[in-house]
Amino acid sequence: FYKDPEKLNLECKKEVKVLENIINKKVKIISFHRPSKKILNMNNKIAGLEHTYMNKFVDDIFYCSDSQGLWRYSNPYNMINHNISNKKFILHLLLHPIWWTTPNNLRPAEKVDLHIKKKYTLIMELAAKNCKPYSKFLNIKKRD
Repeated sequence: FYKDPEKLNLECKKEVKVLENIINKKVKIISFHRPSKKILNMNNKIAGLEHTYMNKFVDDIFYCSDSQGLWRYSNPYNMINHNISNKKFILHLLLHPIWWTTPNNLRPAEKVDLHIKKKYTLIMELAAKNCKPYSKFLNIKKRD
């Protein structure tokens, strides 16, 4: 997103401060959702912090993700069982709550659609509670 490394550092520092203020703890490492190839190949710190795509984390740590609703690079259960006796085993696990908070029988796209519809319904209900004309409009729409 940021082509200039200094801009990237500045914006990451801002986001780290916001997160630290919210959780009231020091952030020690950062990660990016859908990182660019530039970040994937970057082995130096960003915003003064290590990031999860540095060689030491990628080369020496097992990575497992449920991206797109499917396990990528094996699943954590298999990885842990396969490495149960490895005292140096470290797992970098990326989870997306949407895949685990929706019915199992839905496909990934349907799970996203379900969340969007729930959000849309909630917004409509809140608007109706706070706006009489909209509440009346919804009631008329329901009767049609």
